[in-house]
Amino acid sequence: MRKEPYIATPFISPAGNFIISVFHPIFNDVGKYQGFIATSSYLQGDNILNRLPGKHYNSDGSYLYVVDQNK
Repeated sequence: MRKEPYIATPFISPAGNFIISVFHPIFNDVGKYQGFIATSSYLQGDNILNRLPGKHYNSDGSYLYVVDQNK
């Protein structure tokens, strides 16, 4: 198990949804690994990831890209 923040490669769920999962480790006060928290988000449809580009504070014609480790 990774003990560092990790963003999984996007995948298609059995239900046919394009999903991304994010994991973050949890350590106690003395640095002992306790486990992790995880979340998954749909990459299609109405969700926060699709709303962010529309809320981009620069409305000067600049571009916003989402890039993974494979570019």
